[in-house]
Amino acid sequence: MKLNYAESLLWSKNYKDAKVYYEKLLQENDKSFAALLGYANTLSNLKEYENALINVDKALAVSPGNNNALVSKKYMRLGLSSAKVKTQEYKKAEALLKENLVTFKNDKETLLNLANLYLISNQTDKAKETYEIIGENPADLLTSLNGIALSYHLAEDDKTALKISEKSLNSIKENTSKTLKNQTIERYIQALIWNKKYSAAENEIQKLLENNSTLENWILSLRATLNIYKSDFKKSIADYNSILQKDSASFDGNLGKANALKASDITKRLIKVQKTLLRFMMIKKMQKTL
Repeated sequence: MKLNYAESLLWSKNYKDAKVYYEKLLQENDKSFAALLGYANTLSNLKEYENALINVDKALAVSPGNNNALVSKKYMRLGLSSAKVKTQEYKKAEALLKENLVTFKNDKETLLNLANLYLISNQTDKAKETYEIIGENPADLLTSLNGIALSYHLAEDDKTALKISEKSLNSIKENTSKTLKNQTIERYIQALIWNKKYSAAENEIQKLLENNSTLENWILSLRATLNIYKSDFKKSIADYNSILQKDSASFDGNLGKANALKASDITKRLIKVQKTLLRFMMIKKMQKTL
């Protein structure tokens, strides 16, 4: 009954009380697998990842190879790795993710986090290699190609980025999810913009506007990006304003508007938007990450 009560605290997201209660249970029996794993999961939800890993290892010592504990450990590593990326401890973050891949070979979530780490740390060749591994699963081909295209862009090879994006676009199938289809179209239009193919990009954006009854933020962001590249800052700012009317905390909206204002040299308004962006970034650091 005590374990059931502790678990109810955990699943109801009452993590602080769950932590205290699990600690009492472990004082009574520090070899209880259920108590150790529950305590470790509670710590993980409190973002106390290092202590969570210590306790999940204690649980695995009691029940070696337990799948539930191994899966929990995977997400603890993902959480800790994400925290290390934020503090630019890239080597430590990479090591944690690679430990995951030893236990869960070619795990998609882990590989995506690893690829993202390489992009952030400007290790574009490693990012490409990681996305290629993701693409070994046919179901993840578009995710792979979209990531590879971005890697080439960050490596300042926009021509290849466009070729990869065209391949990705042509790989869309009837059963492709709407989200993945939109991400692929978005990457293709971005690649057109990177290559200064503005007319083609404008035509593709117009198609989206005609085929979507709702003017979604990602479409507005594409049009705003195009207008920045074309030095039409007023139109770009107007689109970013529309994004922020829908979502005042939008990272893309705030950052994009700041860049547009900076480019158009509207200094006073830039300062205001930059302050908003800084507040948003501080909030994001306190929120749950990947």
